Amino acid sequence: MRKILFFDATNQWIIVETFHLNNDGELKAVASYFGIHPRESSKFLIQELQNVLRESDWEAPDLIGCALGPGSFTGLRIAVATARNLSQLWKIPSIGFDSLNIYASFYHQETGDPVVVGIEAKQKKFISEWRMREDFSDLSM
Repeated sequence: MRKILFFDATNQWIIVETFHLNNDGELKAVASYFGIHPRESSKFLIQELQNVLRESDWEAPDLIGCALGPGSFTGLRIAVATARNLSQLWKIPSIGFDSLNIYASFYHQETGDPVVVGIEAKQKKFISEWRMREDFSDLSM
């Protein structure tokens, strides 16, 4: 069973979650945190990572997943630097994910319906991602 740590600090929110991935490919949530922290990801990300790891009763995960945006330039830099530093500290791999792809896939799996997710991109623009069907057969870990 592999232990996975995922976090996203690329927008106004911070998400930190831990998962167990069993040998059959089933992903099971262990602990999570979600909070709205506009312009404060540097202040809260490490604190919430520590809290979620403590709640999971883990010293370190086996893999780090990090959201890569789109989103706040500063939030993205904080998230990626944190993932890179923890990966080096724990000597484990890290992988980045497109934020909108993650959210579109999640909500599509939850509902089975076509999904469109979007975030504000400033200057009266939005960035979106859509999901109509699932086919993750080519993904492996």
